[in-house]
Amino acid sequence: EGAESARVAARILRGEPASRFPPLEIPPSLPTYDWRELTRWGISESRLPPGSVVMFRQPTVWDRYRWPMIGTVALIAAQAVLISALLIQRRRRNLAQQAQKQAQAEVQLKQDQMGLAAEAANAAMWVWDVSADDLWMTEHGRSLFGFKPDARINFAATMDRVHPEDRAARESAIKRALETRGGYEIEYRLLEPNGVVRWINGRARCVEPNDGTGLKLFGVSM
Repeated sequence: EGAESARVAARILRGEPASRFPPLEIPPSLPTYDWRELTRWGISESRLPPGSVVMFRQPTVWDRYRWPMIGTVALIAAQAVLISALLIQRRRRNLAQQAQKQAQAEVQLKQDQMGLAAEAANAAMWVWDVSADDLWMTEHGRSLFGFKPDARINFAATMDRVHPEDRAARESAIKRALETRGGYEIEYRLLEPNGVVRWINGRARCVEPNDGTGLKLFGVSM
């Protein structure tokens, strides 16, 4: 209003008659209030006229630190998820280790029971993992075949203990059992390192477990 009045006054001073000025309507400005004073006097903004303008409003903590707060919360949430995942993984690993120890204990117990039964029957019990070419044998079987208690046994090692004249027949019987997923029974001679010859009755049967470990050959030698 002051600026418009100054322009009109300047034109009049230059000699223009006032009658030449068209009427000028200046609309009233919007009701404007100071937020600080409203707060000071405890006046609620809901009591202000519609369309009022509140100036000098102090931003809230959320307005000033919105994105840092969102980033902090997101970081804390991500860390919580990561820690939870690590704890779950640790628990699963502990459970798996406990299950593995329990399974090993059960296997050892079964092996001990098999060893006692085989020893009572004067028989050697053994299991051959065909794919890994690894052969487990009871202590009596190791003694019978002349293997040390901690020696690793495979198919070739047992074949070396067989009398040279009987190796072909034993190998053929085992091969046929693997091909047919069946079993065999054969008698052959065992040649000990000191030259002593023993007659062995060998029986075995193929078993393919459902745990995906591959074909096994379970056998007894008497």
